[in-house]
Amino acid sequence: MRLIDALTRQLKWFDDDKIPKYAILSHRWEDEEVLYEDMRSGNAPRMKGYAKLQNACEQARRDDCQYIWIDTCCINKDSSSELSEAINSMYAWYQNSERCYAFLSDVQLRSGESVVGDDFERSVWWERAWTLQELIAPGQIDFFEHSWRHIGTRSTLLDRISKTTGIHKNALLERRPHDFSIAQRMSWASRRKSTRREDVAYSLLGIFDVNMPMLYGEGMKAFVRLQEEIIKRSDDQSIFAWEASTEQPQLLAESPWAFRNCRDIVPCPIPHHRPSPYSLTNMGLEIQIPHILWSLNTYLALLLCHDQTTKHHVGIFLGVNAGPGQHARIFLDKASIQYIRPERFIELELRQSAQLTYGTNVPTHVQQEELLRASPHSGKLLIRQIGWHWTGSLYGFRLGACYAWPRELEGSEQLTVYARRWDPRTMTMELPDGSYGTAGVVVFRHPARSRNPCVAIKLGFDVEFRPVCLIWYHFPPPKTVDYRPLETLVAEEPQSPQELDRFLDSRWVGGDGQEYGSLGVSATEFPGVTFDGMKPESEMCYFTGTDRRLLKQRNSLLERTGLSVQFSYEMIPALRGRHGWVFKLLFEKDFHPIRN
Repeated sequence: MRLIDALTRQLKWFDDDKIPKYAILSHRWEDEEVLYEDMRSGNAPRMKGYAKLQNACEQARRDDCQYIWIDTCCINKDSSSELSEAINSMYAWYQNSERCYAFLSDVQLRSGESVVGDDFERSVWWERAWTLQELIAPGQIDFFEHSWRHIGTRSTLLDRISKTTGIHKNALLERRPHDFSIAQRMSWASRRKSTRREDVAYSLLGIFDVNMPMLYGEGMKAFVRLQEEIIKRSDDQSIFAWEASTEQPQLLAESPWAFRNCRDIVPCPIPHHRPSPYSLTNMGLEIQIPHILWSLNTYLALLLCHDQTTKHHVGIFLGVNAGPGQHARIFLDKASIQYIRPERFIELELRQSAQLTYGTNVPTHVQQEELLRASPHSGKLLIRQIGWHWTGSLYGFRLGACYAWPRELEGSEQLTVYARRWDPRTMTMELPDGSYGTAGVVVFRHPARSRNPCVAIKLGFDVEFRPVCLIWYHFPPPKTVDYRPLETLVAEEPQSPQELDRFLDSRWVGGDGQEYGSLGVSATEFPGVTFDGMKPESEMCYFTGTDRRLLKQRNSLLERTGLSVQFSYEMIPALRGRHGWVFKLLFEKDFHPIRN
């Protein structure tokens, strides 16, 4: 370790076992700093930064320290090996110093005042990447203003420092950063900057007690390397609890800025789930973590960490079409994480486990632990570091060629759609992410004295987010019925959110434990729809997401009508390339309905 003699201003080298008591300087680089070669050449006294060196040496002598370390001139930066050693050792050097002097050149005590003003909090010193470890590591740190007047210590200024930096007071007083989660420590660095992009990562080596070689020129890849080194040494999953700042997030964050909202994220167990080892492989992160189907082609994976204030756990969204057996982190509704109560997650997981394993008829002796162990969503995941270009899936339906009467339905008034999220421009209806059930109801009007059947369709998703539909129809009414024009097939249109909820009732989607396992037992209920006093015939259609073939529980009725139902999962140009389910209802041209 190279030190400056505070009396002679000369550099002197000490082996590791012979390092004397020394002070250390924390500052930000400014114009004409004294460098190593300036000290060797004797040019240092003519540099503008020499005054700072002198004042630091004089303060060290007053504190009975014969030597002082200053980063500008105690490291030979022409030697890559020495620079790498210094960066990997710097936290320990600050930690082992007798005293640390934090010089805030842009702070100045006003004449006659003994307490520094607001410019203390506004100092650029708080924004620099390297000063984070220089604030935490030393046993004692004294702050000095522009004229080298003492303005306080870390202890006396504790409240102001904690508020300015977002660092917990215990971390500043006890100096044990490992008592805090990875996400919390990253949040301390989230608003700090460095001249060299790589230093954002290199300045955090001591905070996380890791070592790695310096590769200047790699840019922000250094921060990814830092996270990879942390994962090798820690099982703290809060390292994945960051919020993305781009629309194509990676598994690991691109910079500490992504952790800006993680001050209160701490490790926490999840009921009924035991932590297990995880590791980075050449194909991505291999991890066993509880996850549930959250939306179409999307899982929510729950991390073993939560917000210690709200007690809500942190979940990350994973897309499933990254490749065979692979997942990738994605955005959902412009968010990359989801906060959720652990009991709510367990409730959703149990529901999915029960319906996928047993249907609705779950044996009474089956315990929660057995269901969770049997869950298909409790196995290992392989999560890629670099995802694919994710445009998101339409969680809903686009109405394609939906018609039963080609001529009569040319006017848009012949079709009525009821949905909470309906876009007539793109002809799409959507469900809120994370829910399943009814996406919308499509009702076909018909002209007076029509000989064609009336049709109403419920579209939705089952618990596995596979599309399902319920079709109601009836044949022309008997001659005794008044042939007045029918305004709508709906008796009373929903006038409030509560009425719409009743109309979009989802009881028909569930798990009945029959052959295809995802259709509800309340299939005959269609609240709010009437067919002019006639009891309609009904048909339940179910479409698998695996082989994409239409399966019908009862096919005779549908064949009688001449109706043809089609689902296809395809790219939708109107939605800028997003994929989604397109629903089509076709009517045979030559069909003549059978009279009852």
